[in-house]
Formats: sequence, structure tokens, C-alpha cells
Amino acid sequence: DTFGATVYINLVDRDRIWVKSVGSYGPTPKEVKRDSAFCGHTILTDDIMVVDDVQQDDRFADIPNLKAAGIRFYPGVPLSIPSPEGDVNIGTVCTLDRKPRHFTEDDVVKLKSFAKQVRSEMLAGSFASEQQSVLDLVSEISDGES
Repeated sequence: DTFGATVYINLVDRDRIWVKSVGSYGPTPKEVKRDSAFCGHTILTDDIMVVDDVQQDDRFADIPNLKAAGIRFYPGVPLSIPSPEGDVNIGTVCTLDRKPRHFTEDDVVKLKSFAKQVRSEMLAGSFASEQQSVLDLVSEISDGES
């Protein structure tokens, strides 16, 4: 429990977020709508996204499922895979808490390092054989948004 909160590994497509790995935060859905979660914003960046207090952030303050769960704090890092055109963000590594917090520079380094480890494991494991299928899906999604 490096961050004092649960760490999640998520995959994101055009409409949904799939929760692939989670600690002990409590009941966690296997899938949520992309537009009602932080991760849909995080994969649009190339760096960490931190929300110190959800209730003070206009992007998230009125999202019902975040309010219902009492989520107040979110830092997340995009999870990417290589493609011929460069890295493509396909998910996130993030953490949540029910109280507002400040994420320190040390915490940022640790979360980014953990995300790099997750990426390495994905690319070295069974995911490696499915990488082209994921890239094809990402391409279809991108073409559909144009």
C-alpha cells in the first residue's frame, strides 16, 4: 500500500473503462462508462493527472458515481503500448481515496515507476501476443472519432 490508497489498473476504449486489477478499496465494478470516470481524461494526456479534491474540480464534482462512492482524490498515469506511429495510451494506472490529499513529487515518481512496471509486464506476458489486436482496435476507435 505504497500510496496509502488502492491502486487500479484499467483499460480504456471509446465508451468504457475496464477495471483489470484492484486492491481493497471496496466493491468495484468491472466496467464503468468512460465519461463518468477520471481515466477517460487521463489517457488523453502523456503525463500524470492529479485531482487533489474532486469536489473542487468542475470536471468531476457533479458525477453521480464518484459522489456516491465518496471519491475525493485521484492521481493517474496513462498506460501505453508501442505502435508503428509511437506509443498509444490504452489505459491507466491510478489510485483513489475518500479524502482530499496532496500527491507529493515522491508519490508521482512512485506511480510513474509502477506504471512502467505494469507496461513491461504487459508487453512481456501474454498481452504481447495480442498487441496487434489491441492496436487494430485503437485504430478503429480513432477512425470512428474523426
